[in-house]
This record gives sequence, structure tokens and C-alpha cells, in this order.
Amino acid sequence: MSSEEIIQILQNNTDVGLTLLGGEPLDQAPAVLELIENCHTSGFDVMLYTGYELEELSKVQKQCAERSDIVIHGRYVHELRSVHLLWRGSTNQKILINNSKFDSIDLTEKRQFEIHINEKGLINVIGYPTSEILASIQSTNGQLKSHSIVKRT
Repeated sequence: MSSEEIIQILQNNTDVGLTLLGGEPLDQAPAVLELIENCHTSGFDVMLYTGYELEELSKVQKQCAERSDIVIHGRYVHELRSVHLLWRGSTNQKILINNSKFDSIDLTEKRQFEIHINEKGLINVIGYPTSEILASIQSTNGQLKSHSIVKRT
């Protein structure tokens, strides 16, 4: 899929931005850089997840990180896992904000999750809900077949 096609999908969905995440987006750095630049030209924000540390990046990978509005960087380390981190899975991962538009964003660490209900009434839970929240959803809506946990790399 071309970056132009992705931009068209964003426009059709009335999205405000694009999040790039794993596999590892920066393993395709030239194409990702083109996509980031096209997003910005079209007025979309870009959030980039990478398992790389900033000092490991090649020139083009560094350009991707520098041109993204928000970057989450660092490898996921299971031993450092925490469900109370904002946007990250382990405490060694860092948040880098490159766009002053986001300077006032609340970076308070807190357990986060989302509940999506589609047009058929199917529920999808993403993130780190507590078992109490899952039990509450199930008591109202019946047994959940499964719930999704966002795995951040």
C-alpha cells in the first residue's frame, strides 16, 4: 500500500493522525520517512514506536524519529513490564515529544485501556483493564470470548 493510499484512508476516516508500530517500522525507514512526510503535508500527526534506542539509529531512521511528533523508543523488556505506564510496556522505554503542539499533554503514568464496541455490538478491550473492569463488562454483556492486550515492542 502506498503512502498516498494510507493518507486517503486517514482522510476518509476523518482521523487526525497515524501511529506507526511493530513489527519494527524503522526496518523500512525510507518508506516510513516518506509516509511521515506525506502525513505532515496532509495535516496529520505521527506517533512512532520503535524498539531501537535513539543512539542505534541510522541516518534515515534518525530522520524518521526526528520528524515524528511523538516517539516511543526502546526495547520492550518483560522483566521491566508495568501496566501503569503511559503508552509503553516496560519502564526502560522513553517518550520523546518533538512537536511543541504536544507540550501540554498529560504524561502522568496511569493504567490505560480502551473499550471498542462495533456496529454489531461486539466488544473489544485493548490495553490493561483491571480484572474488576473485565468482570463488570462480563456481568452486563456476558462472557467475553477473549480480550486483547496491546503488546508494545
